[in-house]
Amino acid sequence: MAQERYENFDGIRAYACIGIVLMHVLANGNFGLTGFVFEKFIPSFTNFTLLFMLLSAFSMCCGYYERFRNGTISLEQFYVRRYQRIWPFFALLCTAELILNHSLNALYEWFADLTLAFGFIPNHGIEVVGVGWFLGTIFVFYMIFPFFVFLMKDKKRAWLVMGVCLILHLLCVVRFEAANGRDNIIYSSIFFVAGGLIYLYRDRLKSLNTLWKAVVGLAALAMLAAYYFVMSNQFSVIILLLLFTILTIVGISAGGGYIEGTATKQSCPFYRWLKHGDIPMPYVCLQDF
Repeated sequence: MAQERYENFDGIRAYACIGIVLMHVLANGNFGLTGFVFEKFIPSFTNFTLLFMLLSAFSMCCGYYERFRNGTISLEQFYVRRYQRIWPFFALLCTAELILNHSLNALYEWFADLTLAFGFIPNHGIEVVGVGWFLGTIFVFYMIFPFFVFLMKDKKRAWLVMGVCLILHLLCVVRFEAANGRDNIIYSSIFFVAGGLIYLYRDRLKSLNTLWKAVVGLAALAMLAAYYFVMSNQFSVIILLLLFTILTIVGISAGGGYIEGTATKQSCPFYRWLKHGDIPMPYVCLQDF
């Protein structure tokens, strides 16, 4: 079955990856840099992991939503593909770190990592391949994706699910302290559901007129300013949800999408990510500004 393709999201992911790398370099280095850029702006790039959750849900829907709805893919095929794509390299990283930092606790965490199911462990605090927490959360989403398709049956049910997930997210913040973190699937569920909702509205979003595109762009700027104004607030994640949702909508409306194998490819030059030799580079055309 042909799959939908949105090239703009390649660029969004690439820029987000660069931001996350910058954040980790700054966090792990002793540079002594001060000011808004180094104390607030670059450290905030850690939240691009939440954007990846939203984009992952949207992309999974593009590839598998209709196939699960139509019963044209087996669970065996789906889960085998998930493990084949992720497990080998992640297992290699976990084993290398276990060898370098061998201890009994590291052995325990190594085993949990290899199952790719450690995201189900509440407040697990796994340190072997510490950034692997994100993979744990994503893989939980992969495991429950058939249930996710059931929840996203139609727009009405999807909005109801978003309301429930929003309430659960707020409960994680104000009541369940152990679940108050991005590595908890319930806490992060609002981003996955947002990706599913955007998928359900994708055809309408592709055809936004110029006025609505301008409104969406202004809304993105407003959410960005609002986030940095209240970024220390425990509810600032809701603003990030709106910001990343708007950013994804911009990615769809700016270039639409296409079915792989067709000749109707479209993408926004600012988002486009091309390969020049072996080095990926953003492609920006000044004529489009």
